[in-house]
Amino acid sequence: MKSRIRRENGKIYLDKVVVNLSPYGLNARNSAVVSRMCGHYNRDIAFEKNGNRGNGKSILDLMTLEADFGSVIDIIITGDDSGARTFAHKLLKGMKSEKNLYAASSEYYRKTHP
Repeated sequence: MKSRIRRENGKIYLDKVVVNLSPYGLNARNSAVVSRMCGHYNRDIAFEKNGNRGNGKSILDLMTLEADFGSVIDIIITGDDSGARTFAHKLLKGMKSEKNLYAASSEYYRKTHP
């Protein structure tokens, strides 16, 4: 299953993102890194799994999605500018492994906080 990025109505949708972060998926540590990364972005970011939606900036919301290893989620980012597209690509790359997540988070932070 391949993830895809689509733009619609001023939003960017990351469809069918497979969570490959660790054997535990979006556990507390990974949720903290994802929420911190989303927190640096000044738009709304929602994560959705099986009809349940959570705020990407909230560790608790991410954990309540129960996104285990191999789970398929959708991510909705408000905004359709170049910054939103760049963030979408970083987030998509980060969801492939813990190593990628930490690298993407650090890289994004350095770029947004010179």
